[in-house]
Amino acid sequence: MLNIKTRAVRPTMTFQLSDETDAPLFNDDGTPCMATVHGPGSKRHAQATARRQNRLMAKAQRGQAASETAEERLRNQAEFLADITEDLGIEYPGEDGQPLQGRAKLLAIYGDIEIGYIADQVAKKAGDWANFSKGSATS
Repeated sequence: MLNIKTRAVRPTMTFQLSDETDAPLFNDDGTPCMATVHGPGSKRHAQATARRQNRLMAKAQRGQAASETAEERLRNQAEFLADITEDLGIEYPGEDGQPLQGRAKLLAIYGDIEIGYIADQVAKKAGDWANFSKGSATS
């Protein structure tokens, strides 16, 4: 018999971000731009999924349509991705020109449609169980 726990996945993975042409992204000093995210087998991912579902249910309970506007969808996706991101090794300037930090940075990056390829690749990587396998090449 197989002890299925031997096939348990890692809670997080780290991978190199890509640009809009799918080329690897690098910082000005030549180091790779890395992202660390929590996967579908982690408590943090499960909590983020529950929060996303609760936001939609709360909207329905208020008598609003269950569908999302484009702005709501973008905001909800940014919230979810920020919830599952441990680290995102890129900068994003605030209104004062200084780099944003923490959750504010994550929400700004994931909510910026002009760099939506960042959110898309994080969502894709974080949603694929295979990326979190203990034998996965991306770790």
